[in-house]
Amino acid sequence: MAAGISILLITTENQVTTGIARLLRSLHDASLRLASCHPDEIGDYDFSALSLILLDNEMADGASASVLAEIAAMPAHPPILLLSDPSIESMRTMLDALEAGADDFLPRPSENLQMDPDILSACISEKVFSFTRLPALPDRSTLSKLEGKRIKTLPGTISIVALGLGTGGTKAIMNIVPQLPKRPRIACLAVLQAPPPFLPPLSAVLAERCPVEVHLARHHLDITPGRLILASSAMQMGVIKCDDRYLIEHTFSDIVSGQLPSIDYLFRTIADAYGKEALCVLMTGSGSDGVSGLRLLKSRGALVLGQHPETNAAPERVLQAVELGMLAELIPLPRLAKRIREIVNISEAKKKVAKPAK
Repeated sequence: MAAGISILLITTENQVTTGIARLLRSLHDASLRLASCHPDEIGDYDFSALSLILLDNEMADGASASVLAEIAAMPAHPPILLLSDPSIESMRTMLDALEAGADDFLPRPSENLQMDPDILSACISEKVFSFTRLPALPDRSTLSKLEGKRIKTLPGTISIVALGLGTGGTKAIMNIVPQLPKRPRIACLAVLQAPPPFLPPLSAVLAERCPVEVHLARHHLDITPGRLILASSAMQMGVIKCDDRYLIEHTFSDIVSGQLPSIDYLFRTIADAYGKEALCVLMTGSGSDGVSGLRLLKSRGALVLGQHPETNAAPERVLQAVELGMLAELIPLPRLAKRIREIVNISEAKKKVAKPAK
């Protein structure tokens, strides 16, 4: 990790401070420095000098929201990660906080959190690493070439949209799903790499804000228009074709590209099942998961897009795809949902032209 990572934890509970301190010590990195303060004490800190803020999202009397608003209004502040519980109500307030300026979330250490300590340590390690040591962006000329590219003709008609999301993915998918087409014309699959206890309540809250059906993956679930299907933690999600039906393959497969669920696993099975009828988007995450899957998708004629690294909390995977020349377009997050709809509309128009007259 980068030298001198200064982290400020804002909470009212000593138990949370003790839990976070224990997790950070488990990373065995001497460069990490943790300070903890009560919400009333934040005026004592120079936020521009901090590397990361951990904000307890479960503080009473709306303290979390008021602290977030105060920090978000500052012209220069570090990334803000929320400490949340895996409950429906916590997910609602967490998504509200992401819309208000927070960047991502972490499991909140508490007696109610049933998580493997190794998984918990790995989760906090990935988030701290991603938000405090962003990789260098390529020169503007490299990005400008991709920024200006817009596909006007499609190799095939789009039958599936797939999203690959790692660190920062919760905020990114919240930018996408409310803008999905309300008229069900296509299905969407997503690997959202989040801590295991959080996916069921998170999917339930996404369903409240999404114009289409939201499902957690289960084996042989039909992939039909109007469905957003999220991979479940500790399982790989893929796609299989059975006669004229497309079904979810939900399996206790090995870890792929260091992840379970893996974006690469989903992308590779989509490449085999859909080929040039797939539209896949690599969005956020550190490491390389999703990159080799894009290579196979491209070889099968699928359309592959990337979330612009300048609007990406963790752009490492997208930057690798840019360097390898695997992306057809590079789209900023605020315009990504609109671009997906445009491509789906082009596909629908192509289907109408191809349909024989009665």
